[in-house]
Order: sequence, then C-alpha cells, then structure tokens
Amino acid sequence: GINWAALRYFNVAGASAPHLADTGENNLIPKVFRAISSGRRPKVYGQNYPTPDGTCIRDYVHVADVADAHAIVLEKMSVSRVASVYNVGTGLGSSVLDVIMAVQEVTGMSVNYDIVEPR
Repeated sequence: GINWAALRYFNVAGASAPHLADTGENNLIPKVFRAISSGRRPKVYGQNYPTPDGTCIRDYVHVADVADAHAIVLEKMSVSRVASVYNVGTGLGSSVLDVIMAVQEVTGMSVNYDIVEPR
C-alpha cells in the first residue's frame, strides 16, 4: 500500500516571525488586534452557547507545534509504513472571551467588546 498521512489542523495561530503573522480577515486573534489598534470594539458573535462563558470554544494550536507535528510524522514515515490521520491540536479549548482576555494580558490594554447575534 501507499505510505500516507493526513494531518488535520485545528485553529492554527501564531508565527515564528512578525512578517509571517496571520492577518486573515476571519481569524479571531488578528481580528481582535486589528479592532483595538484602530480604536474599534471587537465583535463577539453570540454568548448563548452551552459553554462556561457562553461564547464559542476552539482548540488553538501554535504554528510551531504544527511544524513539529509534521516533522514527527515524517520521521515515523521514514522508518515504518504509515496510513493514518492525525489530529493536530492541544486538546484544550479557549473561548472567544478567553482569547480577548489573553490579548488584554499581553497588551496591558483594556479590550471592550460588543456581543452581537451569532453568525
């Protein structure tokens, strides 16, 4: 059979250098930073989910950990036959409000946000 592996990433975040940072329009972390740097309030889409704070929870994984996962799987494939799917995440969730609070902690700035209708 064919030697193959599929890596399923969860929410990849971070960068190994500033010029490689994710600036995607729909990604939470850059959206929060863009909002506060332009004097706007980030939008939180819904607060009625069945989670501790009512906001969506996602598993964020750092891009360096994703790179490490690739290296580990490639090493495994070089010494044995692989035909597998691997989930690449932390196994821990962070809510939208957790992320906003982390941005506050990192920047030392108070981040006010607006709760809007879920998408």
